[in-house]
Amino acid sequence: MTIQRAENASVASDEREQNSFDKQWCSGVLESGKACSRASLYIGALLLIAVQSMGFAAGSSAGIPENAHAKSYGNGWRCDTGYRPNNGSCVKILAPPNAFLTASDYGRGWECSRGYVETGGRCVEIEVPANAYLTAPGNSWACERGNRKVGEDCVAVPVPENGFLDDESYGSGWRCNRGYRAADGNCIAIAVPENGYLTASVYGPGWKCKRGHRAAGDECTAVVAPPNGYLTNVDDGVGWACDRGFNRIGDACSQIEVPANAYPIYSKYGTRWDCERGYRKSAGTCTEIRVPEHGYLTDAGHGNGWQCIRGYRQAGAACVAIELPANAFLVGSARDRGWKCSRAYQKAGGLCASVAVPKNAHLDRSGSDWECDRPFNRKGGECVMP
Repeated sequence: MTIQRAENASVASDEREQNSFDKQWCSGVLESGKACSRASLYIGALLLIAVQSMGFAAGSSAGIPENAHAKSYGNGWRCDTGYRPNNGSCVKILAPPNAFLTASDYGRGWECSRGYVETGGRCVEIEVPANAYLTAPGNSWACERGNRKVGEDCVAVPVPENGFLDDESYGSGWRCNRGYRAADGNCIAIAVPENGYLTASVYGPGWKCKRGHRAAGDECTAVVAPPNGYLTNVDDGVGWACDRGFNRIGDACSQIEVPANAYPIYSKYGTRWDCERGYRKSAGTCTEIRVPEHGYLTDAGHGNGWQCIRGYRQAGAACVAIELPANAFLVGSARDRGWKCSRAYQKAGGLCASVAVPKNAHLDRSGSDWECDRPFNRKGGECVMP
């Protein structure tokens, strides 16, 4: 019961606060003496919002010149169509006859109509010659097919007999039918020799020889392949190649002699041979590569064909052990004795001597020498101030 009475008291308190709020709004919006209701309160609020909106609109139009309007976004204004800004005002754009206004704030503010071109602030009609037409933009003209521009006219392209018009904007404007070629403004028949055929190329004689024949002047002569040879489709060269295992020597195909410890290599350039691994070419034969103790074969095509293992270096035809001094370490390359000094040591003959770092200095990047701290300069064996 006590809880229910507390809740009822809270609801009554809320209603008193709401009634007090409504009366304050009513007294400020409605005329004195009229009844105040929740509906009239809403009407008053709407009237207040409308008055404020009118005031904002009036404020936003302040400073906009005649023949202008506020921008649809952001601040400021822009001139109406047909006007352009000039010292804070909008002045009328004067377009000449045969022109139309543009919506751009830049440039003249007008463009010439199709079929006219701007000349000295005027729109002058384009004179289209005979056998021509206005281009799609409408600001120039072009010749009809079969005509070519010569000065300010369109002149017919003279197509010779056995020729036809092409669509190229350069050249003569015509081409010859298949089987003919251009010569001195005419199309003359191509004389195809026996065992030849026409080509589509506009360059060269206009014909080629069939397989098994080759051009010799204005004729196609038969190609005779030697024994152990065969005809090719290559236009240049002799027209034949040797079978596998044979190489061309003069006008014949000679058999390739592959020496012991070698293997043949076949390619479009002929047949050759190479030595097996562990052997190298020497006077037309394959001689064995002699690998010394502590060495191994390499696949390099140069050098002696072998290298020493790590910890050994080449000395003539042998691999000798690398003598590693104190404070040194082996390197992968056998050059420069096959070892380097550790950091803070430098080579001195066959030994590694300690790097003496003077005062105001430190080891450099190599670790085998020193350099002065900034701002000291190196002078002899010490670091001095500049």
